[in-house]
Amino acid sequence: GMSCMVVTGILTEGSGKFGTVSGTINMAWAAAAAVSNVSIGFIADQSYEVAFYICGAFGVLTLILVMMLKIESIYDTEALDKRSISLMIKVASITSSHSFQH
Repeated sequence: GMSCMVVTGILTEGSGKFGTVSGTINMAWAAAAAVSNVSIGFIADQSYEVAFYICGAFGVLTLILVMMLKIESIYDTEALDKRSISLMIKVASITSSHSFQH
């Protein structure tokens, strides 16, 4: 769910098409869920073992395809060392404590 929106946001950044692409992805996702329930249900009525293997194969295929994606992160991993993370936490705690005092 959430990772799909993050990847969609990265791929459509600056195009102004996030809503359209996100809606299309959700529509395809819902259609695939409906079709897969009916088709795998039919196969499971014939052979539960075959249906199990087919579902497992789709899971492995999805994992392989996601691993093949080469998406550059907007975060610089070298900049997030322990010192900068602890500084960000301190700033956030100071900021939140000042907001409660008003």
